[in-house]
Amino acid sequence: MPSDTPSRVTRLEVISVGPRQRWTPERKRELVLETFAPGAKVNAVARRNGVATSLLFAWRKKMREELGLGGPPAPPDPPRFLPLAITAAASASTLELELAGGARLRVTGAIDADLVAGIIKALARR
Repeated sequence: MPSDTPSRVTRLEVISVGPRQRWTPERKRELVLETFAPGAKVNAVARRNGVATSLLFAWRKKMREELGLGGPPAPPDPPRFLPLAITAAASASTLELELAGGARLRVTGAIDADLVAGIIKALARR
């Protein structure tokens, strides 16, 4: 509801951001390299050093272009299953498969072709 009496400001705070920050090329490079460290997060590096996150991302992009790297690094190719044929007449032996993530499947002895094929199909659906 409107009031007949004008409102009064009881507290007024003026915040000054100060002069514009200037970053040397060496300091920009240090900060960008810090963002490429394993586990580093760009926003954490920016906050810790008083840099706008968007500015730090712009510096990263410029450095990649200068180094001829273009965009961000491409993700690794996804793992693929190779065709595998097991004959029913397989003799006693060892079959070892290394799966994505470092897991291994080892079958030793008389290999049942249907069992191994079923395991491989089940793993392919994961």
